[in-house]
Amino acid sequence: MRNNKVTYAHLNALRKVFLDIDESGDRKGLISKHDFLVKTLEEGFQFPLDFLINILSDIQVDPNDRSEHALVSYDNVKTVIDVFSMSPSFQK
Repeated sequence: MRNNKVTYAHLNALRKVFLDIDESGDRKGLISKHDFLVKTLEEGFQFPLDFLINILSDIQVDPNDRSEHALVSYDNVKTVIDVFSMSPSFQK
């Protein structure tokens, strides 16, 4: 993350995108990767490409699912944010 100059703003943007989509749905904590990417573009958030590809794999329910209908989990989003927030290299 540090190499990609990812900040807390990037992590909070991930959370916001997810919550905005899930709020309009059934609030089960799962959304499609397609909806996540479309909302990211609509909101104008820009992430380093390597970061986005890796983070999508980390937050998907099945990291091996390459389809646009792959499910993204809010629990996984929270876990990734928590891990990166506690990382000493990220805090520097």
